[in-house]
Amino acid sequence: MPDSSILPDSSITRVELLREASAIIILITMALLSAKKLKERFGAFLIAFSIWDIFYYVFLRLFVGWPNSLLDIDVFFLIPVPWVGPVLTPIVTSALLFLLGIYLYSDKTPFRRKELVK
Repeated sequence: MPDSSILPDSSITRVELLREASAIIILITMALLSAKKLKERFGAFLIAFSIWDIFYYVFLRLFVGWPNSLLDIDVFFLIPVPWVGPVLTPIVTSALLFLLGIYLYSDKTPFRRKELVK
């Protein structure tokens, strides 16, 4: 569990951990069902994850009026450890992951497993 300075209410922390784990399971399942090749599955996961992450902030802004700025501080993830920083960080990262996902999902992309782990 993250320390109480990040999420002071332990009942919310448990709910957030389960929500985050559930989202990851759904995204992995979608990626596994969307393609046969490893590179395409990984690409599909990156595409779905990046869309989910960007629209998480879009809908927070639409429904609750937060964040006020892209520099507002947020807790990005709790798994495996808490990641905290400005909202701009996951938006830029997700945009780049989306482009990488499109590249990997494309059938025209040459791919070797050892290139992924370099």
